Amino acid sequence: LAALPQPLPTTHLRLDTLPPRPTTLPTLAASTSRSTTPTLPLTGAAPRQWSGYPRSAAAPSDLGPTGAARQSGTTTAAQAPLPAPGPLRRAAAALLLMATGAVAWLHSQKRGRPHAPLGWAMATLGATDEDSTPSNAECAAAPADSPVWYFAIGSMCNPTSLRARGIRPLDSKPAELLDHQLAFKGRSGMATAEPAPGTSFHGVLWLLTPADMAVLDDVEKFYERLPATCRLYDGSKQPCTVYRFGGPAYEGARDRGALSEDRPPTERYLDIIIRGCEEMGVARTHIDFLRAQEKQPRRTRDQFRKLPEPPAGEVWTREELAQHNGEDGRRLCYACNDKVIEVLPGYPGYDMVKESGWGGGHCDPRWAQVMWEPLYGPPPATVDDMCAEHREWCEDLLASMLPKEALDTSVRVVARVQA
Repeated sequence: LAALPQPLPTTHLRLDTLPPRPTTLPTLAASTSRSTTPTLPLTGAAPRQWSGYPRSAAAPSDLGPTGAARQSGTTTAAQAPLPAPGPLRRAAAALLLMATGAVAWLHSQKRGRPHAPLGWAMATLGATDEDSTPSNAECAAAPADSPVWYFAIGSMCNPTSLRARGIRPLDSKPAELLDHQLAFKGRSGMATAEPAPGTSFHGVLWLLTPADMAVLDDVEKFYERLPATCRLYDGSKQPCTVYRFGGPAYEGARDRGALSEDRPPTERYLDIIIRGCEEMGVARTHIDFLRAQEKQPRRTRDQFRKLPEPPAGEVWTREELAQHNGEDGRRLCYACNDKVIEVLPGYPGYDMVKESGWGGGHCDPRWAQVMWEPLYGPPPATVDDMCAEHREWCEDLLASMLPKEALDTSVRVVARVQA
């Protein structure tokens, strides 16, 4: 004991830095055609009746089969909280601490994380439940290559949304974000976590590598990432990071008036969040809260917007389309629902389209991956995996985003791809 620093640094009491055992994420049932029936069955018992939302801690019956299993004690050793230390445990910890000695401690410093038996012994001897919870400052001071606990509040609650972006979580848990409330802002009603002391709401906690967090930071351009604290369904607390609207891109869009109006979330967006929460065992109270939200309904097929029709007789093969990729002075073209769209150099988004790799191919599957619509099943890998209505949905999405003044001046439909 004399060889150890006195007093023991609190950073040595953190067991959350031990690498958790990766879990296998469940997958959605495959479907290649549109169906009004959800591909995932509803899970969990009927919600209990109580006053107020959200609840401070969900009961096992409110969590659904997945959440109840996690709360019932089936978590891994790396996930389970430490039991309250009694006299025998403290004695065993003291013996283990003396037996392990300074060599193990020095070895742990070289590795950059606590030695497992030594960490258990020190936590048992020197920490209460409150002390053993790392603070946000300690979390922020973690090594840059350490995994990050990320609290998802929107579409990233759904593992399919993460996989579509190449993100593979190391671990996952349903949890409750403390001192924040869920809000929907902007014309599309996107989710954001607003600070609200004493208030909380539920979501999914993912353990991500720094590389995957960098991917998310790039995706969430209108958000800023802030430290927070969440409560797991076993009652323990976990520092985490969460996104809320803010940052340079958000401020710029707000100054241009693009964020001057707040609308309810879209039906598609809420569907993605709800399915993800059901799949990951989030408390039924939160799912019911999401279902009760006002929403912008989906368009029906006869309401889909269309791009202009190509000139009569202009038909390209896929090989001809592939040659117009914008490289070496060639025209920059891509197809959406088999309509070939040429982007002229004067268009403000020309460089973005060129760098995205759309040139010479179909944008439909990429739209379907980034803007996943659960009604059509899992995100497709190729355009041939998409039904006709799904491709029409992608055309509707693109038609809604292209400025009308740009059509025929800097963006124009020039041909149709041969089926």
